[in-house]
Amino acid sequence: MDNKTNGLIGITAVVIGIATIIIMAELRTDGYNHFHKAVSELGSTDAPNRWVFNILGFIIPWLLIALFSFNLLKEFRTLPIKSYPFYLFILSGLCLTITIAGLFPANMENRQSMTTIMHQIGALGGGIFWFLCALTLWCQLKKNILWKNTAITTLLIPFILILSMSFVSTDTRALSQRFLFIAMYVFILIVSVKQLLMANNTPQKNN
Repeated sequence: MDNKTNGLIGITAVVIGIATIIIMAELRTDGYNHFHKAVSELGSTDAPNRWVFNILGFIIPWLLIALFSFNLLKEFRTLPIKSYPFYLFILSGLCLTITIAGLFPANMENRQSMTTIMHQIGALGGGIFWFLCALTLWCQLKKNILWKNTAITTLLIPFILILSMSFVSTDTRALSQRFLFIAMYVFILIVSVKQLLMANNTPQKNN
């Protein structure tokens, strides 16, 4: 798969994911608030249109992100890289897709239920896999001289995330989750746009 196609996959995943969260939150009539309510509540077992949200908000975008990550690995395999940051990226997408939305949507009325516990484990795992990826992927990206500046930019994101979370008060804890989602999506956008720019700057061969 070429850079342009993979870049579009990454951008599409981010657009679908963000748009679904915003739209589904606006459609709620029960006072849903981004400052106080978890994203998972939009797809919880008692949420209206929960499968619409789970499919468009989690399953489709994060499957696309897992595919995007796999294709990114294939691009760099010709270089002397370590593969584990790319696999962490893939695992993050699969974990957020399968565990959170596919198998274990949260039960907000019974937070001690097995479904909710597994949902939380999946959410935590997906976040940890991405965070470890963000801390290590840059070292592999910079092995391609064309990716050096992008690599440094991606490395800054987890540290900006930590700094942002330090300003979250106990009254608006849900913002921490929003900051995490924003960091993940910005990370993906940066890499996706880089692939698009590389595709546009690649000279076309004459037939």
